[in-house]
Amino acid sequence: MRYCNYLVILCGLIFLSSCAQFTRYQTGRTLGKGNTMIGAKASLAGVAVNQPGLTAFPELGAYVQYGIIDDLDIGVSISSNTSVMGFTKYQFLGDKYSKFAGSIELDVESVLGGNELYDGTYPLRFAISAPLSMHQNNFAYILQPQYLNQQIVNDNNSSHFLGSTFGYYKETQKRFDFSLGLTYMFVYNQNFVKTNENFYQAGLVFHFKSKGMRQSAPDDY
Repeated sequence: MRYCNYLVILCGLIFLSSCAQFTRYQTGRTLGKGNTMIGAKASLAGVAVNQPGLTAFPELGAYVQYGIIDDLDIGVSISSNTSVMGFTKYQFLGDKYSKFAGSIELDVESVLGGNELYDGTYPLRFAISAPLSMHQNNFAYILQPQYLNQQIVNDNNSSHFLGSTFGYYKETQKRFDFSLGLTYMFVYNQNFVKTNENFYQAGLVFHFKSKGMRQSAPDDY
């Protein structure tokens, strides 16, 4: 039994060496035209494989995001797992002062330099999610259902991730906000059959806003 536990931990470590960047724990609001936000993230990620308890490994990341127009952002995110992700976010519900906000986000991610797990090939990931948020004064609750497809380049193999993020976002009167979140994803093989793996991630993100940017109404502080 002890050797089985060691094997599970090893498999989890290999998996996490190429794990996806699932979320930046943001609200459903976009930044607004001409605004910029830079974020720094610290999280624990792990894989549960049909056993009691969880294994967790640290991950660091950063992102930069820019508002092209009021309802459309683009950005790039990097992670200590050597992955780079480009994303775009479109707000379809509410505005920067409304109580409810919702967006559609599209992500494309790749691991730099390949990964030994894939025999020199590398995973290419495509994701769609819907960051939704309910705002009260200067904080918000976040729900972000998401789907991710992982293709192994130069190999006829793929997998699917389906789950959601739950989070809390806090604005401040200064030029930084912070958020906390938990993501839980179910893993399916290329035929969409459930595997024995479930993925989770819990993290803290600091968001640094461009000068003069404020998402809540001034009276909310």
